[in-house]
Amino acid sequence: MAITRDTAARRPRHPPITNTAPETARGPGRDGEGGEKVRIALMLLGLSLSLAEGVAYAADAAATGSWVGPFTVIAAGIGMALAAGLCGLGQARAIAAALEGMARQPGAAARIQTAMIIGLALIESLAIYTLVIAIILLFANPFK
Repeated sequence: MAITRDTAARRPRHPPITNTAPETARGPGRDGEGGEKVRIALMLLGLSLSLAEGVAYAADAAATGSWVGPFTVIAAGIGMALAAGLCGLGQARAIAAALEGMARQPGAAARIQTAMIIGLALIESLAIYTLVIAIILLFANPFK
């Protein structure tokens, strides 16, 4: 079938695809967002391997337990910081989703609010459990 003027006029015209991104922008396949995540993962892997090396060399000191004390303070601090930060992010996402649901369906606001409060309590319990473990590490110190 030959293309005539009538069929060409009926076909929708699409604008040409052009690359409007700046020259420095990179896609996730090269070194953009995906590369950034890989870089962070490799740095965390290297950090954990470097810490594991120190633990391996201190294996003979484990019988006395003298090197464990400072690490329990660091572990308690890092654990509580991670738990508090991630619980805050989780609670923010839960509240945002609940408010969006209430805005879309005002009739179900009471049920959504009840589910949100129960969810927030469960999220907060993670931070409380981490606080209990941090207090045990700091004051009861089961490693002594």
